[in-house]
Amino acid sequence: MPQSHDRMPVVEAPTGVTAFAGELIIPPRKWAERYYNLKRWSAFPSGGHFAAAEEPETIVNEVRAFYRELR
Repeated sequence: MPQSHDRMPVVEAPTGVTAFAGELIIPPRKWAERYYNLKRWSAFPSGGHFAAAEEPETIVNEVRAFYRELR
């Protein structure tokens, strides 16, 4: 899908990435920093594709921390 503008980052909304070791695909941080307005990057040694079921407390803490930083 073509971009609707030529500004960088492509996604201007504040973005957070929580990378779980067992996920099928984890984008490289450098790529995420280029294309997204990356405000938070966190990596965890456990959890995977179903992280909300596997690591619910981690997910809640990450969402809270992301929005806390935007205040």
